[in-house]
Amino acid sequence: MAEQNRKTPDQKLWRSRAKDTVDLYIEAIYAEVRNRDIAMESRHILATYSDHGTLPRGSGFSGFCNLGAKVDRMAHIGGTQDHHNAVEWLMQLPSDQRDALVYDRALRGRNRIVAVDPFRPDSPVTKLWTDDACAADLECSVDSLRRRISDGYAELERIMGFKRQEAA
Repeated sequence: MAEQNRKTPDQKLWRSRAKDTVDLYIEAIYAEVRNRDIAMESRHILATYSDHGTLPRGSGFSGFCNLGAKVDRMAHIGGTQDHHNAVEWLMQLPSDQRDALVYDRALRGRNRIVAVDPFRPDSPVTKLWTDDACAADLECSVDSLRRRISDGYAELERIMGFKRQEAA
């Protein structure tokens, strides 16, 4: 009987690091979306700052003034160096591989809410993100999805390895 292709502990470590990097990339993407939302809801604050060079003053009444909270949320824009590295590394991948890795880490094997019964809001109707559902959403076959994921992780591990050697 032929020996199966088993990963060495070093290969398992690199795959784990690659998965963690994809998770950081997803966090960075979500943070970017949240930051855009803050900017859109706070346009008047940013416009006042750019026009006058100072932030508008709050009313001091906490019942409706949320200026301080908005400014605090805007101050946390950016992320860590690990997030920046993850974005840089994943942006080097072809978009089909990058998308497949994001689907693998963020959606694949998880439930999605497809409907909520207004009479039973605690029991939403869900569907599982299967390989078929992910492949259909990415407009490819299941085999192609799996190949993109495998090739994407291999390429990401290679990119991360080069970056690690350059830093040393």
